[in-house]
Amino acid sequence: MYKKALTENILFVIFLILGACVFVYSRFTGLEDLVIDPTYIVPFDKKQFYFKTVFVAFFQGLFILSFEKFLHKKLSQHLIWKKRIIWVLGVFILIFLNIFFISIFYDVLFEDFTFSQAFKAIRTLIQTNLFIVFLIYFFSFSAFLSFLKHLRELFGEPVLLNYITGKYENPIEENRAFMFLDLNNSTQLAEEMGHLKYSNLLNTCFKDILDGLQKFDIEIYQFVGDEIVFTWKSETDLNNKAFKIFSKIEKNLQRKQKDYLLKFKMLPKFKSAVHLGAVSATIIGGQNYKEMAYHGDVLNTTSRLLEQCHLHKKKIVFSENYLKNQTNLIDEALQYLGSVQLRGKQSYLNIYGV
Repeated sequence: MYKKALTENILFVIFLILGACVFVYSRFTGLEDLVIDPTYIVPFDKKQFYFKTVFVAFFQGLFILSFEKFLHKKLSQHLIWKKRIIWVLGVFILIFLNIFFISIFYDVLFEDFTFSQAFKAIRTLIQTNLFIVFLIYFFSFSAFLSFLKHLRELFGEPVLLNYITGKYENPIEENRAFMFLDLNNSTQLAEEMGHLKYSNLLNTCFKDILDGLQKFDIEIYQFVGDEIVFTWKSETDLNNKAFKIFSKIEKNLQRKQKDYLLKFKMLPKFKSAVHLGAVSATIIGGQNYKEMAYHGDVLNTTSRLLEQCHLHKKKIVFSENYLKNQTNLIDEALQYLGSVQLRGKQSYLNIYGV
């Protein structure tokens, strides 16, 4: 598990624990409702109840994270409404079973209950209004945290955080690398497949391409037709991050070769261009629509670099600006392609390719 993903999962569990404890604290005045069976008084202790809650929340966080991973892996091709229904039912069942078994084992292990006493205690708890309210609260809080988690995955952690903090309301200069990834022979493929099948191809490609890229700490700036634009701050890239990303993408697509040949009768291949330089970063748009934007010659130059892939028959082309930022170039096949004048440019740029 990647370090950032592990940190995110730990925070998810911690927030679940804190949220559950806040609920218990806010309901202390009503906890006498636990005593509803005069023949069996449920031993109540605030400390004990907090400990149980922490255990329940801890395991619930692990269960939900595992359950979401299972849904993503097993049901990725299903309609979104089906996945949501399964998520709702699954999480409700997980919460109920988790409370049930944690309470029983806690009482047996730490309170010297027999299994019969522990079972009767949890059965008594389940009959109270407190349990129903706790179940609903726990589900709602779990759903809220999962929503935030998926929102971050949708927009990317930096983008979401920037919206919340308002960091880029005014333009800020940043030194960034940009990587344009473009599908080869896209016009021909679109004509041969038709727009619906071609869109299906792009959607499948993009899902496979992005698999596992979280570990590189990059942002997806834009999806532009058959092209993806990645970006990251230059100080996070000293060991040729771009080449590692491209290698990972090639492995992802190669791993799905049989699926592509069966479904589309071809294996998609991509070319890429990488450049680095200063840009202005800001949030643009009006009241009802805003998005993150980067302005500067770097983006235009990177787009023009893509044309050099075809001219020099290279999979990926780097500008000298980008390579100068690296302390460790990992690929021995890197070739100097010359000093070129890109289309629409007056100056020359030294470029390299693999």
